[in-house]
Amino acid sequence: MDNKEPPSVFFVGMHNKPGMKPLDSKTMSGKMIGAVLKELPFKCIKTNLCEVEYLPTDFLEVNNAGIMWHEKYNPHESDIVVLLGKWVQDNFWHDRFKIIKLPHPASCMGNVNKENYIKNAITKINSK
Repeated sequence: MDNKEPPSVFFVGMHNKPGMKPLDSKTMSGKMIGAVLKELPFKCIKTNLCEVEYLPTDFLEVNNAGIMWHEKYNPHESDIVVLLGKWVQDNFWHDRFKIIKLPHPASCMGNVNKENYIKNAITKINSK
């Protein structure tokens, strides 16, 4: 990778909602992540660890989804991966790139909490 190329930021949610893209802007979580993206000077990619329309519970299925995620997105060492929520943080493999762990945006209730979440996310990502 060219050292002059800025890092990409991968946002990783859990799974797709039926008929929607990862972290779709039709959802509250997608709107909050969209607000974060608008303030970042990086190429940002919204993804889900499992690209299915349900929450997988089988270890092998989640493990295979992780393998497929890494093959599809192939993040570089300079890239930033933002893991959204404990489930993703527990099931995502990471050993060679920058990781930021955030609560899942759906955990935020109220406008003040949402604004604080967005500000905190922007600060954490920009400081990596």
